[in-house]
Parts: sequence; structure tokens; C-alpha cells
Amino acid sequence: MRRKVLFLILILMSSFVGSKVGSEENCERSQVQYCIPKRGVQDFSDGEIVMVERPVEVSLDDEYCSVLGMSYNCLIKKELSEGFLTFQKGDALIVYDIPGEQPFGKLNVVEGFCKERGDDQYQGMKSFVYEEIFEGMDLRYTFLHHKVLEEVVIEKFRGIQIVQQFSIENVWLSEKEGSIYFYHEKTGRLTFFIPPPVMYEEGNPGVRCHDIHYEVKPAGDKYIIRKVIDKEGLNWLKDPERVYPVVIDSTTEGGISDPWEESGLLPYGQYFKNVNEYVSPTCGSLTVKQTDLYLPGRGMDLVISRVYTTPQLFTIDDGFQPVEEDPPWEIANGWRFDFP
Repeated sequence: MRRKVLFLILILMSSFVGSKVGSEENCERSQVQYCIPKRGVQDFSDGEIVMVERPVEVSLDDEYCSVLGMSYNCLIKKELSEGFLTFQKGDALIVYDIPGEQPFGKLNVVEGFCKERGDDQYQGMKSFVYEEIFEGMDLRYTFLHHKVLEEVVIEKFRGIQIVQQFSIENVWLSEKEGSIYFYHEKTGRLTFFIPPPVMYEEGNPGVRCHDIHYEVKPAGDKYIIRKVIDKEGLNWLKDPERVYPVVIDSTTEGGISDPWEESGLLPYGQYFKNVNEYVSPTCGSLTVKQTDLYLPGRGMDLVISRVYTTPQLFTIDDGFQPVEEDPPWEIANGWRFDFP
């Protein structure tokens, strides 16, 4: 029996031309290549894996600010007017408006400008800012590699209910647990995602309040979306110890697809929630496992699988700024034999 199993293993191994026999721990390069989309930088400091956003391409002309992220395009009008922001991924679109009449006053038609963030959380990231859209209120958009962060910055307490409207193209929406999901009409795949809103102190983002929610209603060929602050949220804003300015955070994400999920393979390794990826515990790379053969037996199962790994390592220059290597990267290819 042992000879037959060994003979079968040798035949299977010889059938995979270009594969490297070894172990996942080696993380050596092989002849298998995949084009992995550029992502952020993984920082392994303090024993925790975190994702550091990389800058996106931002360009300005007389009328628009154009943004090219990792998986989206964004177009913002310099003047705060109808259809001032377009968020696009492929042929799918979300176009945002702010009605001129709001529950607490009339919108100031202002001209925005581009600036670089200087705070610790988004150091070096580009933002587009409309100042004083209402008295004591700014509207700021920060461009991250897979999402656009919308921040309404208020300088003092006011009982506000922010009303916006948007139109969509080639997607349909669904609300669930405070979030808004946009699915492509043809493929049915999740294309855009708006997580629940949150409020926090601009100078101390760790001090935050989640007592705010969306209300979305259809209005002809558009949708009206309200950011409604709950009673507990109003009390949080009125707290005499609250340090203003306060930010009302609303994000539109377009980086939904995952390169590993697109491959159709199963993720492998240890799951890190803050990275939302499976990472090899031995070499710190994103990994997936493909099972080529499974033979159940009495007291012994034979499993032959291959593990593919993509390095997420980046060089660091003297200024401690991450420098990204250009894809595609070669993927390690290994074998695992499991005899339970």
C-alpha cells in the first residue's frame, strides 16, 4: 500500500510542470506569475500588521479635480454645484448633489480647493475642501487608495440634519445594518459600499460617537440620503467637555474586489481582522491554498495542495516613506502533504 501511495505522489508531482517542491515556509519564487493590484503598505511594527494607505493620483484644471485611486475614479467640480462629485468604478457611477435648501439654512455656493492633509491619521493625503458651505461648517473629501472619505467638519454644536441626494448608473442599492451596498446590474457583484456614518473629534479621532444613521428614500430618478443624528448623538455633541471641531464621517468605498477572491482560491494562514486578509504566519505574506488532490482513507487521508504567496514588502527610504515595488510579482509555490 505504501509503495502505491508513493508512486501516485510521484506521478502527481511530475504532472505539475514549473511547480517547486518545498514548503510554504520557504516562500521562494517560482515560475508562476500573477498580476496583483497595487495595495497599501503593510507595517509590521509592534507585532501588529496594519495597512498604511498610499497616495493616489490627483490632478487639477480650471473646473475639476480629477482623482485616480486603486480601483476607482473620482471627479469633483471646483464649484459646489449640481452633480459636484462623481464616484466611478468601470461603468458604474454614483453622482452626489447637495440641495441648496437644508433644514438649518441655505447652502453657500463656494469654490473648493485642493490641499494636503497634515494630521497624523492621513498625513500626506490629498483632500478637496469646500469651506463655509454653511456658517461654521466645511465639507472635505480625502482621497485614499480604495475609497473617498467625506467629512463634514463643524466648528460648534448645532442641531443639524445633513441632506444630500445622489443618482446611480448600472448599480442597484440595498440597505443592511446601517450600511448601503451597491451591486452591479449585470454581474450582481458588490461594486460600492457606504459603511455607517460616525462622528469624532477632529483632534482626537479615538473619541467618537456612532449614534448617527442614514435615511435613504427614492425621489424620482434620484435618491435622497439624510444623515440623522440620534438623541444620544445630540447629547454627545452638546457635552461641555466636547472638543470642537467635530467631524461627521461618511465614506464611499470602491475597492471591494480582493485579488485572492478573484483568483477563486481559498485563503490560507492566519486571519488579521485589521488587514482583512489571511497572512502566512511564517513569512508575513498574503496566501491562498489550492487543493489538487484529496484521497480519503481508513485512518489516513492524503491531501496534496499548493500554497501561493504574494509579497507585500516595500523598501523604506531614508525619510521613512514607503516605496512600492511595481507589479507583477512572482508568487511562491509550495506543496503540503497532510496525513491526519
